[in-house]
Amino acid sequence: MRHAESVIVGAQGERELLMTRAFDAPRKLVFDAFTKPELVQRWLLGPEGWTMPVCEIDLRVGGRYRFVWRRERDGSEMGMSGVYREIVAPERIVSTERFDEPWYPGEAVGTLVFVEQDGRTTVTQTMLYESRAARDSVLASPMEQGVEASYIRLDEILATTGRHPSPGGYEERPMKRITPFLWFDGNAEEAMNFYVSVFENSLVVRVHRRGGGDGASKGAVTSVEFQLEGQEFLALNGGPHFKFSPAISLFVSCETQAEVDELWEKLSAGGERQRCGWLRDRYGLSWQIIPSVLGKLLHDEDPVKAQRVMAAMLQMEKLDIGALERAYASAEG
Repeated sequence: MRHAESVIVGAQGERELLMTRAFDAPRKLVFDAFTKPELVQRWLLGPEGWTMPVCEIDLRVGGRYRFVWRRERDGSEMGMSGVYREIVAPERIVSTERFDEPWYPGEAVGTLVFVEQDGRTTVTQTMLYESRAARDSVLASPMEQGVEASYIRLDEILATTGRHPSPGGYEERPMKRITPFLWFDGNAEEAMNFYVSVFENSLVVRVHRRGGGDGASKGAVTSVEFQLEGQEFLALNGGPHFKFSPAISLFVSCETQAEVDELWEKLSAGGERQRCGWLRDRYGLSWQIIPSVLGKLLHDEDPVKAQRVMAAMLQMEKLDIGALERAYASAEG
């Protein structure tokens, strides 16, 4: 995807910093991307190599937000919190900002303004710092590069998330009513992080922890929410009572052999490779890694071709698109 826009950053007055960026999306959608945790976690990450395991937003005046970023290479974390002072949806947000380990002195107050014109939205963010020295230290930092990297991700999300053409412009897609619910024996968070690392367009939505109790039980993860390629999942640390079975599996459609190869290797590591594109991962969950062309080949009007493809597939563990297509072609003679 090409990104024609760039963030404009500059000083304003004695203590303010101004950032402006335009997005090719309606204001309501951009506002949602700044205020819904499941979207914020996908783009507000700064430079490559960071994730956001904690994203909590209580979008009301007096409500708080909490972001925690984690660097993948060493596991170090950076946290930031604030309070919402003013909310005029979808036009304006005013909130405070303070880092757990401040890299600039004191607290800042940020104002976000969303202006739409001809289907495009310009976001203007003004940050007011406690001193000119604090503002200047932010300007001298690599902040601008991190903001631009985040906004490039946001461009991609806005192009694919939450809207589709309609006679009146754009509509939001309805929320999914059915969500897979997975049962784990104490390792739901570990499994979630593994799955999110495997699939490119994925994110951690929320981690729920035990509030009461004492000792090891206090703060223990009870359940998690995450998305894989846009599909929502819930996972529970329910104990050893129930196990996964191949009677339920996750079907992944792959366009290329490279995609089949990558997912097969990653998901089967520590698990079990099975026949016909099936595998069981290290947590016991069953997957089908299936080339999208397989359905067309198996349901060909010529039964001889379809039978040859089926016979070839039954001999495979990981499915081989080239071998399946050769089996299909061999029936033409």
